[in-house]
Amino acid sequence: MKWALLSVNPASKVDPPKTRRKQPKAYDHQQTARLLAALEQEPLKYKALVVLALATGLRRGELLGLEWRDVDFENCTTEVRQSSQYLPGKGTFTKEPKSEASIRVISVPTSVMELLKQYKARQAEERLKKANAANPCGA
Repeated sequence: MKWALLSVNPASKVDPPKTRRKQPKAYDHQQTARLLAALEQEPLKYKALVVLALATGLRRGELLGLEWRDVDFENCTTEVRQSSQYLPGKGTFTKEPKSEASIRVISVPTSVMELLKQYKARQAEERLKKANAANPCGA
């Protein structure tokens, strides 16, 4: 076809194979309970990430693309406006979500928002400690 040797594309008369969408795997109640119990021993940042994922169903890249400006503590929502991805050889980069429909606002349970508030406060404390350690004289 490309070289104009055929007048008709023989592939145009063939139906493409049907693709079956994979059913996403989800944790059952027992698995979720075990995961949450195991998180009690982990740092707060991991607990916050996993609990937010469980509560919202966000994709991995969407979770990693979240910034504090995307979290609305007053209205208990989070806005998905970007996604973060890692590619070997290229590193980590931020990009637009998978599709236009992926840009959305999601309601987040109050208990998860409280956990995010704790994490944000802990993160601010750690930043302050690092700033004080880098500049011990306050000058």
